[in-house]
Amino acid sequence: MPLGKAGAVGSQDGGEMRELRRLPTQGAIDGKLARRVRDVIVAPDHVGDFNQVLYYGGIFAYPELVDAPTGKLRLQFESNPVAFITEKVGGRGSTGTESILDVEPTSIDQRVPTYVGNTDLINKLEQSMKS
Repeated sequence: MPLGKAGAVGSQDGGEMRELRRLPTQGAIDGKLARRVRDVIVAPDHVGDFNQVLYYGGIFAYPELVDAPTGKLRLQFESNPVAFITEKVGGRGSTGTESILDVEPTSIDQRVPTYVGNTDLINKLEQSMKS
């Protein structure tokens, strides 16, 4: 998966993003990311946004929100499929702390924060969220 020039942050209702607010504004993950991820799309259409990230590379994120602390995307119906596809094409899917595919479902409608994209960018995202 290419390093990329596209990024997508989803929020169906324009909710306040908890996790991304903690990241540095200049480049989110590191200074180079701002130059690499030039187009950030904020939209509710996660399939279309995910397609752009697959095609151009980059990061697709549906983070924890203040009004949805466990995330908006459902693990079994939305997060797992996009993480599976991403990993099959050489990328990575994460909840911010672990692989999405390693999360054991606790309910049919369990929701998780979702970050998928280029492996290096997702690794840097996880490192920055731990600090």
